Amino acid sequence: MPPVQDADFVESAQIPAATARKIIRAFRDHGMLRDLVPASGRAPATFVFPELLNIAEGRPAF
Repeated sequence: MPPVQDADFVESAQIPAATARKIIRAFRDHGMLRDLVPASGRAPATFVFPELLNIAEGRPAF
């Protein structure tokens, strides 16, 4: 999975926005999801799944 923004996940998951944001928060809280670029003002955060990215890159990226 490439880096994505909250809104991208909410749209692609096809579930209510509040539920999608709870999932994102839970993944972040458990270290499964990391911010690549933190949110700033009105700009959303961009996040990645570090383990998946490491597998895709074939090397430790995080």
